[in-house]
Amino acid sequence: MKRILTTALLLALVLPAGAQRFGRVGLGDGMFGVSTNQQVTVTIKPDGTAQIRNDSVLLRPQFEQQVRMMEYYRKMQAEAEANQDDEDESPRKRPQPPEAKPYADDELAKAIRGSFEFAQEQEHGEDRPATKLDDVQVSKDTVRVLHTTSFKTLEDLLQNDYSIWSAAGMYCEETKIEKDAEGRLKFTVKHPERWDAKRWVTEMQRTLKLTGARSSLTIVFPGKGISSPFPVTEGNSTSVGIDGTQPATIEAAAKALTAPAPIIAEAGGLNLAAAGS
Repeated sequence: MKRILTTALLLALVLPAGAQRFGRVGLGDGMFGVSTNQQVTVTIKPDGTAQIRNDSVLLRPQFEQQVRMMEYYRKMQAEAEANQDDEDESPRKRPQPPEAKPYADDELAKAIRGSFEFAQEQEHGEDRPATKLDDVQVSKDTVRVLHTTSFKTLEDLLQNDYSIWSAAGMYCEETKIEKDAEGRLKFTVKHPERWDAKRWVTEMQRTLKLTGARSSLTIVFPGKGISSPFPVTEGNSTSVGIDGTQPATIEAAAKALTAPAPIIAEAGGLNLAAAGS
């Protein structure tokens, strides 16, 4: 019971709304949920560590509902723990669902931080990547949440690759980082045969036409980017974005994300063997 409730808390706050709905299939890191502007930056460092920076702007009413549910889960877990050693096996009433009353700005920010910290305390361990809530900004209509997940090795990053592709709404069967014959980094993604890119484009266009949401995914390498199917490559980074007000960007993103060509970048001193990849 404790494990189930804690997982629900993490899904509600740390993981994107798309990932909540489709497991490893994220759709715009909240784009099919409440996010209006999503920016995900994956940084691969020369020492073999990595980081995912997630900057989301969410609609406040829906986000307040998420926070209410998280507080409800916390009460359920607290009651379950209190009754663990109780020999009385008679049925107990569950806590009542939270009242749907508006939060003041400072109350909402405090509730978000509290729920995040609670989830981290319950789930954090040596085998889990560390996630830090960097900032919470509450305004009249939206909530901006910035959080960063750090990985000790590239192997850890690749084992959590749903965090990378959730920004683009991708099915991802396997992500690889290896060196090519010339010693350059080669970043490749394998998509399952069942993934229908044409259907994805249609669904994204239909949904984003209503929301006008935007999402971007940027990958930063230790060395200079050499080639990439992503539309923009500058210096050490390559990126792809989707703008709900511009349907053509969705088709361009689908083409880039399903391209057979890998992303190639200079190694920049990265030792893959030492990085656990």
